[in-house]
Amino acid sequence: MKKHVNIAISGKVVNVGFRFGAMERAYKDGVTGFVKYAKNKMVWIEVEGEEDQLDSFIKWCRKGCLGSIVNEVSLDESLDLKGFSSFEMK
Repeated sequence: MKKHVNIAISGKVVNVGFRFGAMERAYKDGVTGFVKYAKNKMVWIEVEGEEDQLDSFIKWCRKGCLGSIVNEVSLDESLDLKGFSSFEMK
């Protein structure tokens, strides 16, 4: 069953390639949605996919890309899908 997850990531995640890494990982895991910078030097991700795809993507988010330091990952799951057709960087 597909789910929608909002992910807020804080730490050293701005200007280290985190959004590019997230986009690459999203393509690898087959999830759709978007990643963007948010307030207070955080990264905001909205992502949709099957549970196993999302688990893999979220696991990557907790680790991050080379050069990033992830301090906190907040998740908000929902069954209300937005129907993203791809994964984009905003």
